[in-house]
Amino acid sequence: MKNNHHKKTGRPTLPNEDVRQYVIGVRVNLKERTLLARKARMLNLSLSQCLRELSIQKDIKRLVVPAVNRQAYAELSKLGSNLNQLLQLSYRLDTNAIPERLINETHEAVTKLRCELLGLNKTAKNVS
Repeated sequence: MKNNHHKKTGRPTLPNEDVRQYVIGVRVNLKERTLLARKARMLNLSLSQCLRELSIQKDIKRLVVPAVNRQAYAELSKLGSNLNQLLQLSYRLDTNAIPERLINETHEAVTKLRCELLGLNKTAKNVS
């Protein structure tokens, strides 16, 4: 007679605390995706494994922004809003009293300075 007991094949069942049941969506651009994938290949890990390892093992330092920088950031934010209002007024009045190029360049400079005050390395396009 044949034994009807089959040996279970496949991956062993993980304990409940080890089962990964949550998905975290992270948006990246093409350059970031390429760099992450390259790093994962170098470490012989899947992209998910690599991200878990890098984020859990990496000791991330909390960014400390001096109070004076936060105050300057807030003031620059108000200036940026004023620039937007001036541009909108210029459009409504259908006048070129203030060249759009000048307003845009000033806005980008204010945004860049705001990022620098916070210790961020971002371009004006990434932060409004």
